[in-house]
Amino acid sequence: MLAVKARGDLWVGAVVFAVLLVWVGNVAHANPADALIVGTLAPHFAAPGLDGHVHALATYRGRPVILNFWATWCVPCREEMPLLQTAYERHKETALAVLAISQDTKGSQKTVREYVANAALTFQVLLDPDGTVAGQYHVLLLPSTVFVNAQGVITGIHHGLVTAKQLEQYLTALLSP
Repeated sequence: MLAVKARGDLWVGAVVFAVLLVWVGNVAHANPADALIVGTLAPHFAAPGLDGHVHALATYRGRPVILNFWATWCVPCREEMPLLQTAYERHKETALAVLAISQDTKGSQKTVREYVANAALTFQVLLDPDGTVAGQYHVLLLPSTVFVNAQGVITGIHHGLVTAKQLEQYLTALLSP
């Protein structure tokens, strides 16, 4: 019995190692010219929203935008949402737009809608179930947040849970003339 368990553990370890090799290989062979860089234009995208409309980043030109890549199953993402809601409410007079781009899989729209209602989120929530937009923005970790100024230029990129202090620092850079 112990030998069977050891072989099972070895198999699991081999699979994890193989997945890591593929991931590292993809990262190592990524074209650096395609990477997101602060000071460059944000990639164009269009994605459906929970409101039933398709939202294109270009329609937000002239407004500062926070793009937040998240999922309902992501605990740090759920911790971050109240901070984004507070920032959205606090900076409405600047025409700040928050686009929360859900990475939940196809068929999860009901789950996303319920989460948004329960969390009382009032900013736009977009759906990216196949990860197309996340791929354009090179998102490898949730949550990830990209700050785009009114001219469409990236002013900040944050991977992982953003703190209130960090968010205010990003917002200061985003909202400065």
